[in-house]
Amino acid sequence: MQRSTASVTRRHFMRTSFCDFLFCCAVLPILCRAATERKSKGPSHLNWYSFVDELESVARQQHYPAWNHDKYVNDVVALASRLDLNEQIISLAQAAYRDLHPFYPEFKDLLYTTDVQVSLITFEKNEIIPHHDHPHMTGVMTCAVGSVAVQEYDIADTLDSSRLLLTHAGSRVLTSGQSSTLTPQSRNVHAVKSTIFSQVIDIFTPAYNDRSRMMTQWFEVEPNSIDGKGETFVAHVK
Repeated sequence: MQRSTASVTRRHFMRTSFCDFLFCCAVLPILCRAATERKSKGPSHLNWYSFVDELESVARQQHYPAWNHDKYVNDVVALASRLDLNEQIISLAQAAYRDLHPFYPEFKDLLYTTDVQVSLITFEKNEIIPHHDHPHMTGVMTCAVGSVAVQEYDIADTLDSSRLLLTHAGSRVLTSGQSSTLTPQSRNVHAVKSTIFSQVIDIFTPAYNDRSRMMTQWFEVEPNSIDGKGETFVAHVK
């Protein structure tokens, strides 16, 4: 029996694997060496450990009542643009990639703390992450390899328990070094499709947990807008 996209997606968020264990074993010596090698590569580039230090520092903003989500995602985009994508921890994750779930991208955590989660997402050509939301979360997605097309929406209204009105907030194709962002108020619904083999660095604050995974909704967006202008769409909750 063919599995639904939503079922496959939920399994991706929950799974652990022996490959993850092997990856951790490979990375552990690097982490040990890094204890004495945490210097930045200069003002324009950050090694992995300097990047993590600065990211965790700005991520602590989430604990303050006056947290400015727009400023935060801009700060994270600036950090991501300085990250050296040739860092060994990223290279190991890229090399460990296996296409275990055809027609759907593969996820590998590079960093997971209470405050922030950094993942490498690998897409084969034409693989898709369908329309979904990220309640109460901020996100920054930076293309490392290839290119991905992103459709972004704001939630305009709730029609009933199974339908939302979405306002189209933008369409873009990200190539290496380019980013897209979302906050709880802006572009919180999106869909992502690769145009060629691609890998992106995905940064979410706070990190995903069981509650946030359960709150995530997946949508079927009607192809035709209700305003005839391509701006407002009805989305059905799957």
